[in-house]
Amino acid sequence: MFKPVGSIFWDFYYNPDFNTELGENSKIADMFDDMKTSQAIMKIFYMYQYNLIDNDRLQQFSDETRERVKTMIENYG
Repeated sequence: MFKPVGSIFWDFYYNPDFNTELGENSKIADMFDDMKTSQAIMKIFYMYQYNLIDNDRLQQFSDETRERVKTMIENYG
């Protein structure tokens, strides 16, 4: 199988020995796959949803970023 260049988390996606909990692979993909500036707010939202970023950490981001993440939380969960 082809291993994509730049995919740091390849083993998490394709090696079941790394994750046994159902859904962990998709959570990791949500948070870390396709990292680019245009996806930053979405990635922060996912990290908040999956408890990698708490409210204290979220406060360290700009007002604009916090507002956009807050809106996403209100709309999507």
